[in-house]
Amino acid sequence: MAAPVPAQLVRGGDLVVADFYANGAFRVTRAGVVTPLYAGAPLLGPADVAVDGDLDVFIADFTGGAIYRIESTSLLVPVAGGISGPIRMAVDHNGDLIVTTLTSGQLLRVTQAGVATPIASGFFRPFGVTVEPGGDYLVTTDLNPSFQIDGRLWRVDRATGNKMEIAGNLDLAEAVALFHDGDYAVASGNPDYVDRIDRVTGFRTRLVSSPPLGNPCDLVGDFAGGFYVSESGLPAGNRIVHVDAAGALTVVSASPLLLNPEGLARAPQLSGPTAPFTGPGADFDLLLDFPGEGGRPYKIVAALSVFPGIALPAPDPRGSPLNPDVLFLRTRMGDFSPFTSGWTGGALGPQGRARAALNLSSLAPGALAGMAVHLHAFTLDAAAPSGLRSFSNVLSLHF
Repeated sequence: MAAPVPAQLVRGGDLVVADFYANGAFRVTRAGVVTPLYAGAPLLGPADVAVDGDLDVFIADFTGGAIYRIESTSLLVPVAGGISGPIRMAVDHNGDLIVTTLTSGQLLRVTQAGVATPIASGFFRPFGVTVEPGGDYLVTTDLNPSFQIDGRLWRVDRATGNKMEIAGNLDLAEAVALFHDGDYAVASGNPDYVDRIDRVTGFRTRLVSSPPLGNPCDLVGDFAGGFYVSESGLPAGNRIVHVDAAGALTVVSASPLLLNPEGLARAPQLSGPTAPFTGPGADFDLLLDFPGEGGRPYKIVAALSVFPGIALPAPDPRGSPLNPDVLFLRTRMGDFSPFTSGWTGGALGPQGRARAALNLSSLAPGALAGMAVHLHAFTLDAAAPSGLRSFSNVLSLHF
């Protein structure tokens, strides 16, 4: 059924970018339309943004050492302060913000109530960060303690905070994201490139370099195997570009409003509970948001594991991170009574929104404790490659 229209600054699939020189943040639609979300005091030097499942927008002020929530184009609400050089953020599965602090060398957890606690310490210049569907964190560092360019990629264990180096010799590694099969995408700002690192073997291949790429600052997945990249300054100018799974680059926006685009985020198109459970009362809404696709049919599927996922038949380069396990096959067939409703056969409302349900109240309390269930949504179009038009983010529910 159609979901009610919330009063939000962004829609599902929108890009949000922090701009250091413009001292604010901008919304960038997939059509490349750039509009200001907030600029000016109390911000001193914003470096990154994040968008959670409620489509709330957060901004990390590197210079001011603070994190804010953007309530409107005229109002910032403080979330946390006293943070030493917050440079990048990601949204954790429970809605917390995961923050790299460039100057203090930490990975922090910041709750939306403003409580900041270290997850891992001892990094030298931690920069990019993303959250894996399984719950661990990926972090890039760009320099070594001698201030030489020496980028590395690390995995941080969610439970213990222990960090393990995954790859080195990554030049000025400033950003990390995931391909749909779980391989790592790492962006370097000197020299300018995005590399693919095989999740199993560690083998590196160049996805795209300069030209046409120019000084990448951050990258986020497009939910279908490609990436959006923010570029700042020479050689290509201040712009947002899209790089598909084959490495082809197209410009999304080179708006003159963009003066120094840095951190980049993409608003989720599928959201759900951040603290799921089983037993009485475990009846949850799933919200879909696909602007411009009003009336289009959609489908939601689930799996108990991710990676290497499912590649679509050539020449369609896209894929889903979900593995074709028994839960995937069952939800692919249709609604799974009594657990799912509106996953199959539904259509988006006029504004491209819909609401589906996940009902786990018939399961015993704690029945899924320690497990994760991963959800992926698609809009359907018989004329599109593989019959699939648009892909959502993967929504990972950790019990």
